[in-house]
Amino acid sequence: MSETAMKRVGRHGRCERRRSRRAAAGLLCTAALVLSTASISCVSLKVRPLEDPHARIEILAVCSEVREDGESLVPEGISGTFQADSQVICFLKIIDIPGPVTLRWAWYAPEGELVRDTGEIAVNSDGRYLGSISAYDRLDPEDIGGRTGRWTAAVFIDGRLAGTAVFEIK
Repeated sequence: MSETAMKRVGRHGRCERRRSRRAAAGLLCTAALVLSTASISCVSLKVRPLEDPHARIEILAVCSEVREDGESLVPEGISGTFQADSQVICFLKIIDIPGPVTLRWAWYAPEGELVRDTGEIAVNSDGRYLGSISAYDRLDPEDIGGRTGRWTAAVFIDGRLAGTAVFEIK
């Protein structure tokens, strides 16, 4: 290589180094700015607790029968009117069960008399999260005792009133 060629390479090399140094300095400043901004600013995520962390009702219905469909129960004959000589079933499907839960059904005659109360029934006592639970209670013709009018089935989850189903006995 000739001396002239070396000088050119040397000159270009210095120019390239100066440009590289300027680019590196710019990148370094940008990175420092980003890092300092990131360290000064703070990202904070706040998880809102569920307003009601208890199980929720998906289905509450009065019906005449319940059948098994694979691993789940399905209400059949959903109605608002029943005969005094037939059974009435209050079907419940709850979802998002975070742990142990208790269920209770209370049946009220038209005059407000408590006719049947299941008491607290423990469900999911091992405490696992469950996607859904289906359950039901039955009011037999003997419980109805020929009384006609508007009846009420009240369902409680963990001791709290979760819903009511009103139906007619004719």
